[in-house]
Amino acid sequence: MKTDSRNLASKVEAVIREYTDARINEELAPLRDDIATLKDAILRLRESLQSDLGNVTGRMTSMETLVNMSTSRLAKLKEIAKEVK
Repeated sequence: MKTDSRNLASKVEAVIREYTDARINEELAPLRDDIATLKDAILRLRESLQSDLGNVTGRMTSMETLVNMSTSRLAKLKEIAKEVK
């Protein structure tokens, strides 16, 4: 049977509790920093993926528009593209 730490707190001297808390915080600080760094990286990746998805969606819409065009319009676009080169 494990005892809850709050039940033991009153039995431990204040200085020992403060030392223990300080040591735990020192050990956890690098982990907290790593978690914050990973969180920021994940958020940047998410934003990048959303942007990429938007670009792909736009390209798909453009391709659908081209596919639905008449052959004469596609031929005209091809001519214009050659002139631009």
